[in-house]
Amino acid sequence: MSQTVFIKPRNRNPNKPGDGALKVRQEDGRHLPEAGREVSLTSYWRRRLRDGDVVVAKPPQKTATKTKTEE
Repeated sequence: MSQTVFIKPRNRNPNKPGDGALKVRQEDGRHLPEAGREVSLTSYWRRRLRDGDVVVAKPPQKTATKTKTEE
C-alpha cells in the first residue's frame, strides 16, 4: 500500500505571504490547487518536496453540516 500525504504549493515568495502560491504541475499536467490535495507519495512528489516546490500541510478541516429536520 502506498503512503499518502496532503501537500500544497509553497508560497511564491516566502517573504511576501500574500504574493500567491507557486504554480506546480501534477503528474497528469494539471496545476496543483492552491488549497492543496492528498496525493500518493510517488517519486514525482518526493522530488517536488525535495526541491521545495511543495510543502506537507494539514488537510483543511471538514465542517459538519447540519441538516434541517422537519418537525
